[in-house]
Amino acid sequence: MDYPKSDAGARLKNGKFTDGDPVNNIPPSKDSAVYQNMVFDELINAITEGGATPDATKSDQLAGIIRQLKSGSRILGEPFWHLGETPPTGALFFAGQLLSRSDYPELWAALNTPERNINLITDTEWLAGQIGCWSTGDGATTFRAPELRGEFIRVFDNGRGINQEQQIGGFEDQDTRFYKATANGSNAYNHYSGGPYGGAFAGKDTDSAKYTLDRTIYTWDETHDTKPRSIAWPLAFYFE
Repeated sequence: MDYPKSDAGARLKNGKFTDGDPVNNIPPSKDSAVYQNMVFDELINAITEGGATPDATKSDQLAGIIRQLKSGSRILGEPFWHLGETPPTGALFFAGQLLSRSDYPELWAALNTPERNINLITDTEWLAGQIGCWSTGDGATTFRAPELRGEFIRVFDNGRGINQEQQIGGFEDQDTRFYKATANGSNAYNHYSGGPYGGAFAGKDTDSAKYTLDRTIYTWDETHDTKPRSIAWPLAFYFE
């Protein structure tokens, strides 16, 4: 894109537009429809290539795209793993914190970009258990980050039927599969196992080294819990 230097009708002065100077007999420049369309086409193409939909009511779309390009591959608000106890510059850990929309305007704008389709819920829904989502905070001046510290993350069921009751970002408390062992004498136990609604007979174990009539079998309590092996990394998000 350039000034319409080849258009004599544009009446440029030294290659640029001028308001004119009647004293010195310099006419004002004339902005043709061709040039106006060229300018708007250039801007619209840049906005579209940046991943946004041109909106006549907004005047900061191109600026937002440029900010995103300046941040490299950063997508504001998206989670990423970080190997450190302090988040990198321009980032925060997901900790369920309330954030000010005026303090983090770029992040708030990014979360509300229609093309990203982010689930923004009310703070009432967040406090009721959907702590893995962004909330709209007080609905006017704040918004809230997801709370992910110390939690295992699972892939959303999305209609498959494995765990369809759990919502996107929804918290689900610990649980154990159905297990029952009944004493049948002689230090032997009958075993039943299955899902949470019942199980089938799975055989008899007579290994007295493993089971005695006074042996305690734990399912879950605050001292004895069932969990997989794991490595702890903090999840962070960029806000600028």
